[in-house]
Amino acid sequence: MYTVAGDSPCNEALTLRIQSGDKNAAERLISQNEGYLTELARAYTPWCETEDLKQEGALALLDAAGRFDPAYGTKLLTYATPVMEAALSDYAAQYSSSLSIPISRYNQLRRVAYLCAEGWDSSDAELVKVVCGELNVSAKVAGALIKEYRTLLMQRMEEVLTPRELNLVRSYLGIGQPDEIGMTFQELAIYLNYNGPSGAEKAYKAALRKLKKDLYGGAYGQWLSAQKAIRAAKAAGNTVIVLDHHLPQDTLPEADLIVDPHIFPEKNGYEHYCGAGLAYKLAEFLCASESSQQKKGLFFDLLVLACIGTLADVVPLTGDNRYLVIAGLRVINHKTWFYQLSSGIQAILNLADRPYDEDTIKFQIAPILNAAGRLYNAGSSSVLKALLSEDDTQSLVFASKMKQINEERKRLVTHWLTIAAAAAEEQSQAPLLTVCCPGMPEGILGILAGKLAESFHRPAFLFSSVMGNPELLKGSGRTYLDFDLSPLLPLISPYVETAGGHAGAAGITVSQAHYPQMVRAMVQYMEDNPLPEQEDVLYYDLDLSEDELPAALETLKSHAPYGQGVEKPVFALRNYCLVSKGTQTHRQMGKQQEHIKLFGRFADAVGFQLAEAYQSLGCPSTVDLLGSIGENTFRGVTSLQFQFHAIQASQEP
Repeated sequence: MYTVAGDSPCNEALTLRIQSGDKNAAERLISQNEGYLTELARAYTPWCETEDLKQEGALALLDAAGRFDPAYGTKLLTYATPVMEAALSDYAAQYSSSLSIPISRYNQLRRVAYLCAEGWDSSDAELVKVVCGELNVSAKVAGALIKEYRTLLMQRMEEVLTPRELNLVRSYLGIGQPDEIGMTFQELAIYLNYNGPSGAEKAYKAALRKLKKDLYGGAYGQWLSAQKAIRAAKAAGNTVIVLDHHLPQDTLPEADLIVDPHIFPEKNGYEHYCGAGLAYKLAEFLCASESSQQKKGLFFDLLVLACIGTLADVVPLTGDNRYLVIAGLRVINHKTWFYQLSSGIQAILNLADRPYDEDTIKFQIAPILNAAGRLYNAGSSSVLKALLSEDDTQSLVFASKMKQINEERKRLVTHWLTIAAAAAEEQSQAPLLTVCCPGMPEGILGILAGKLAESFHRPAFLFSSVMGNPELLKGSGRTYLDFDLSPLLPLISPYVETAGGHAGAAGITVSQAHYPQMVRAMVQYMEDNPLPEQEDVLYYDLDLSEDELPAALETLKSHAPYGQGVEKPVFALRNYCLVSKGTQTHRQMGKQQEHIKLFGRFADAVGFQLAEAYQSLGCPSTVDLLGSIGENTFRGVTSLQFQFHAIQASQEP
């Protein structure tokens, strides 16, 4: 925000003088805010003249100044900026070239495309009226947008339709024909050799459905569907509240209340909340007036769900997120003292090992809850029914079924990971991975993208064909280290149907035709913003001896929970001596014998995917390990365990 130096009157004082008829005050207002006008205009300068844009913005500023009331309790520029931005957007919409348009402009035309597809047979006057209402623009601007959309439509028709379909549609609509008079189906049957007028009409309608399907797609199509549902709910007398923790679209839904911390550019303390955390805080607010007894039964359940959601979504465990997890784990582990959780929640918790901690939730409970939604269209509703169940027997049935589904999910992940990793190997020199595996279940895309990112040390995007629509690809992306994916999303907007997410993860829907363009844009972004150089060095926080492990574990427990932003310390365990248990000092585990378990005096040590590494050392009896301290529960018995990710033979005997 720009400020005025010296003894110049403030913007708010100038508005009062303008409203009293002082023309000099108007000139002064424009002059001292020229810097801000220039800043707003820069977003459109590649497509319109800067001075023309500044003039449009200045007129909008004066208009807002004429209506401004200091009693509003806000600054003039805060009040006027939305009006100024709308004026600049309308000007750009009317005068920018259709051959080179900004992303915001492209998205605006996508919205017009949807509306025109929905009202395909409507008159121009009817379409103008609809566009005016949905986009909040003047009739003049709406007409210009429709005209420009039709220019782009011709280009899109050539991309979507086959040459024969294109010829049919253009001929019937009269595009490129004298006086733009279209041919009849009878004429087309002869001209294009169709089986009579009915055959030509059938082929035309099929091509039209194909084209409409493309036009209906995209983020705005989804937004408008949600908007219609919201309007219907409000018309029925309901209050509609929308909760979301993702980055918002340019146009917000017309809900009574929108709860999204990213709507406000400044930090507000809630920007790292997951959806479950936002839902809990909203419930807390709405029930503030209820008695403590009435709230108790509800909030213990909700607190547990918020705890699970916060850990499952891997958001930073700082601020209120940390409180939600600590309080939720306390309720889970000590519920019998004062409160029994609902049957559904308890049945699912019973599938995991006790005592419950952040790792139990992340690696046992969360996968079970996620699996049903990942593999089945109605899976999410099934999870909801399970969590809401108040019948012990029914809850047990639900939980057992969800566990079976999770086992199936594990099998699918193992199968498809092999295929995806093989494809990723072919992109060894690429700055990011963009792997397409047609037929892969959509529900496991995110899981496998994360595994690819971790294995290949770079961001990874994994795509699969959309069931029922092989022309579309649906993808999920995961970042590597702390690389921020969110700036990449607007850059690919012109090529994709939908794109959303945040710094660490993204979801994308793209057509087969535009997939190569999208990939090129992604690669270009990574080349312009490369990952930092990675040192071939392993870091740790503290040296430990084996006899110090029990005390270290108790200290770690007192500072739990650990997670994103509050990682567990990494220890160097020196001179770890293997001891015999029965006839063995170690044991290989896993279907492929890829994991290794080392037997020690105070704690066993487990290395996942490290059996080969231990064998390559010659299976020494004393080793140095890098890893973390934890606990393992097996058949009701809990024991100390060191989980390592690096191993070497000890230098000392």
